[in-house]
Amino acid sequence: MSIEFMDIVLAYAKERKIERIYACTKGKTPLFWQLGFRQIDKEEVPIDVSSLPHYQRTIGQNVAVWSYDLKSKIS
Repeated sequence: MSIEFMDIVLAYAKERKIERIYACTKGKTPLFWQLGFRQIDKEEVPIDVSSLPHYQRTIGQNVAVWSYDLKSKIS
């Protein structure tokens, strides 16, 4: 995954007025820090996200959970 790709994803989310993005990663990656994501505890993920099948499959794989707040960045 590249910064350019994530910039496209974040721009798309902003355009759609999405308030928050969540991501799960294996291992430590500086990419999410560079983009302004913050690492969060699994308990902070809202139920509508944590109940998704993809999240349920991924979270059992010892991953880091990241959050990006778009609400304060939407113009």
